[in-house]
Amino acid sequence: MIKQGINDSILEKKYKILRTSIMLGNIRNREEMLSNYEETAKEVDKLRHGVYEELLASKMYTTTTLEEEADRLKDLTSFIENRITERNEFQDDYIKITSNFLDDLPKISMEDELDDYRLRLDNILEYLNNSKEIEVLNGRLKELRDTLQEKYENKANNEIINQKLEDELIDEYNKIISRDDYYASLNYMDIDAELVKVSVSLNDKLEVMNTFISSYDALKNAGISGAEREEYLSYVSDAKKDYYVELEKMYMLNIYKLVLDKENDYDALYQKRDKIANLLKERLAKRNELEITSRDELEYFAKLCNEQFSIIKSQKYNIENIDRLILEISDAETRLEELDKANNREEIVALLDEFSVDKRKIEKIELPKEEIVHNEVIKKNNDERLIKPSNMVVKISEPVKINVRNAVDTAKLVMKKVVIVLEPKKFNGKRDKIKEAEKELEERKKRELELNKQKDLEKQDDIFVTFDSNNETASEADDVFITTSNQGDISINLDTNDSTGKTVDNAIKINVPSDNVSIPTEIFIEEPKKEENNLFNETDPFLDDNQFEINDKEKQEGIVSDMPTISGIGTVKPNNMLAKVEATAEENKDIILPTMGLAHNDRVDVPIVSENYIK
Repeated sequence: MIKQGINDSILEKKYKILRTSIMLGNIRNREEMLSNYEETAKEVDKLRHGVYEELLASKMYTTTTLEEEADRLKDLTSFIENRITERNEFQDDYIKITSNFLDDLPKISMEDELDDYRLRLDNILEYLNNSKEIEVLNGRLKELRDTLQEKYENKANNEIINQKLEDELIDEYNKIISRDDYYASLNYMDIDAELVKVSVSLNDKLEVMNTFISSYDALKNAGISGAEREEYLSYVSDAKKDYYVELEKMYMLNIYKLVLDKENDYDALYQKRDKIANLLKERLAKRNELEITSRDELEYFAKLCNEQFSIIKSQKYNIENIDRLILEISDAETRLEELDKANNREEIVALLDEFSVDKRKIEKIELPKEEIVHNEVIKKNNDERLIKPSNMVVKISEPVKINVRNAVDTAKLVMKKVVIVLEPKKFNGKRDKIKEAEKELEERKKRELELNKQKDLEKQDDIFVTFDSNNETASEADDVFITTSNQGDISINLDTNDSTGKTVDNAIKINVPSDNVSIPTEIFIEEPKKEENNLFNETDPFLDDNQFEINDKEKQEGIVSDMPTISGIGTVKPNNMLAKVEATAEENKDIILPTMGLAHNDRVDVPIVSENYIK
């Protein structure tokens, strides 16, 4: 610390020699030696004090910023503290050597102001650190605000998804219960009462089943024959099935009650789905335990519930993030209030005024509100659905005729070609008939086309098109029958007359793009004549292979086919396969058999190939 000259160096050496001599105690005149040592020690301290005073003056300069002042005060306080430490150590050493105090030493400059310097430095550092933390917290709050906004949007979107999942769940379960008159006619308010009845009946059937099981075990231990064992085992199986029928009713009613209770709140929804999952899991375990092998009516429903529950579970992380973000935001805002309060202390305000510093302000960050975000997401979702093309009412006065007879003949022709592909050798002799029928059909279509063109020239009416959305005019930018982008539904009401003057009034839905729409100007479905309604009442001679026999034995042996033996190929009246389809349609009221758009009749006779081919 002290920059010594030659004289200073000699003085320090003298001090060290005297100190060592006194320590060793090998001296004749001790009093004189102690006196000499005291004077030398005071001179050494005086020398050090002078150097301290000189350096201290260089540290008393003026700064212009808080950062510069903090650096100056750090250096100044450290310098004063070192000098105080040096003086104390010097005095302690003197006392240790001489057992006396070293009095009359000069007072250390700025020693009394050291605490003030320290306090001033602490206040400056506190403000600077607070300002940095405020800046960090302001930035962090912005990030938290954006993240919270995103999480709120996710939650709102998830609520929309959950409502769709709830609707899908109800629809799927309604399909199941609609097959049973008991469930289909059951009122929601009567479910609890029905569950009470089922519970009583279930206990009775459980008791009966247990009786059968214990009786069978007793008979088996008694050594009954194998035939008797099989017979009594069948009784046990019947008792299990009878018990399971009632058990199934209990599960169905409990699940039905839960399914019908649509939930909006996530926690309630989660609990509901968890209960359904537990019921389905318990039901499956009971089926396995009772060895029920019949078709599980709830198999697909259980799979759907599991898939939906996985989606709902994944939303839990988003909700937990919202809670975490809200807590973190609350902590950050509390901390900002504390920092702002600290920066408003009188001592710090005085420092800011001294250095003309504007106090670090806390930015007012407006945090998103869940209700507002929720409403915005719902509105946006509704707007997006409105952007999709609305239904359009289109009245067309000049349609293109679609002749049902030609369509049916075309279908027959295609069926004949399919049969020949399946059995090329068997129908080799009738290939020419295919060509003739195809040629005849083409000629007939050409004649009708010429006739239609002639009628078009005679009759030209305007097309009236009405849109119920934005009054936009249809253009020819896209073909509505082939464009697949941004598709929606367009409802077209046909209000026109056929060639006989009969009014045709149909509604057709086609896919249209969201922007420009090109509406076909000629659409018409010609009603078949009454005598053509039963086009398939008679068997097609070509397709009826029952009339086709191969008498040549060598030819029979030469025909080898990879197809299985098939009988009754051809266009026939409704057989047992169609009966199965109709029976299924009767059982499932929501199934609509297609008419291919050829007629308005609820039922149309259609060509049926052999049932084996269908399989």
